Amino acid sequence: MSKTKLKIENLYKIFGPRGKSFIDPVKDGMSKQELLDNHSHVLGLNNINLDIPEQRIQVIMGLSGSGKSTLLRIIAGLPVAAKFEGQVKADDQLGLSGRIGYMAQQDLLLNWATVRDNIALGSRLRGEACPLDRISDII
Repeated sequence: MSKTKLKIENLYKIFGPRGKSFIDPVKDGMSKQELLDNHSHVLGLNNINLDIPEQRIQVIMGLSGSGKSTLLRIIAGLPVAAKFEGQVKADDQLGLSGRIGYMAQQDLLLNWATVRDNIALGSRLRGEACPLDRISDII
């Protein structure tokens, strides 16, 4: 069994000038649509809980607007408009800081490259071996 490298607990993100003030109402059942229609705020992340084991590639999939990029920006420590609530805990013994990379959707992908090459780009730009090099050529 692999050790947990990154643990996310009870992560909420609401976009808007008073986002944090709506976290408790969302926890109590306020819908995404009600939050938008009645308060002009957008629910970005709703109670995200995730354990990512070490030495694994994690895929986060979802529809457009479902919060994938927001989640990845928080994990990577990149700026996100307004505050979020929850815990993102990283075991940094293996140097996780500065080693999280992600390829954003649409125009930021290299359309002439394979999926494998797009995923590996961040590691290769840092002069590191890509974790994909350790798995078979099924990708």
